[in-house]
Amino acid sequence: MKNYILTVFFFVFSSALYSQYNKNLVFFDSQMNIINPAYAGYQGDTSFSLISRNQWLSVDDAPKNSIFSFSSARENNVGLGASIFSKNTFVDKLNEFNIDFSYKLKLSEKTNLFFGLKGVLEFFKSDPSFLSNDTNYNDPALSSISIFSPNFGLGFLLNSEKYWFSLSLPKLFQTEINNIYSFDSSVITYIGTGIKIPLNDSLVMKPTILYRDMKDLKSIFDLSYLINFKNIIDFGVTYRTNGSLIFLTKLSVKGFDFGYGFETFRNNSIGGLNLNTHEFFINFSLNKKNTEIEPAE
Repeated sequence: MKNYILTVFFFVFSSALYSQYNKNLVFFDSQMNIINPAYAGYQGDTSFSLISRNQWLSVDDAPKNSIFSFSSARENNVGLGASIFSKNTFVDKLNEFNIDFSYKLKLSEKTNLFFGLKGVLEFFKSDPSFLSNDTNYNDPALSSISIFSPNFGLGFLLNSEKYWFSLSLPKLFQTEINNIYSFDSSVITYIGTGIKIPLNDSLVMKPTILYRDMKDLKSIFDLSYLINFKNIIDFGVTYRTNGSLIFLTKLSVKGFDFGYGFETFRNNSIGGLNLNTHEFFINFSLNKKNTEIEPAE
C-alpha cells in the first residue's frame, strides 16, 4: 500500500515537471527530425531508426517511450521523413504520427540551409477510473478521456561540415480539454547548435547545446560533450539542467549505428524509488555519406 501511494504521489508530482517536455531523449542528435522536420533527408541518405527509453525502472508503470523514424533524401533538394512516437505513463497513453518535408537551399559548397514542415496526428487516452473507490461519488478527475488532435510544425537547419544550428516548433498549436485536465500537446521552442573540432587524425570533439522553452514551464538546456574516434565510436556526457546527468556511447559499423544511454538524477532517490533511466538506439542507413569533417593536418 505504501509503494502504491508513493507511486501515485510521484506521478502527480512529476507530471508538473516533466510531462510537457515529453521527448526528453538521450539520442537527440540521432533523431532530430522528431523535433525539427528540416532534418528529413539532410544527410543525403535513407535511414531507419528505433529508440527505446525506459524511465525510473524501480517504479511500476513508469514512463516508457518508443520511437520509430524514417528519413530519406529525394530528388530536387527535397527530403521526406516519417516517425511514430509512443509514450505510456501510468494511466496515460500517447501515440503520435509525424510526416516531415524538407527543402535544401545551397548557400555555398559546404553550407546548406534546410526548411522543414511537419504534419502531426496525436491520439491520447487516459483511464484513471481504476483509482476510484466504490462510493457513489463521481470524481470528474477520474473520468476516462480519449482525444484525437491534428497539429503542424516547422523548422530550420543551417548545416556545414564544421557546425550546425537548428530552430524549430514541432507543434504550432496547443490543445486543452478543460480546467481539470490539460492534454500533453504544447507549443515548445527548440534551439540547438553544435560544432566539430578535430583534435588529431583520430579524434573529433563535438560539443552541442539544445535548449527547450515553453510558456509557464521552466526552460531546459542539454549541454553535451562528445568525442568521436575515427567515425566509429562516440562517447561522452550530457548535463540536463533539470538535474539529470547522462552518459552515452554510440558505435557505427557498416551502415548500422548502435547506442546506449544511462540517465540519472543528482538526487536519484525519492521515497526509496530509483529514478535511473536506460535508453537504447539503433539506426540503419542506405548509401550513407560521410558527414564528418576532415581531421586536422
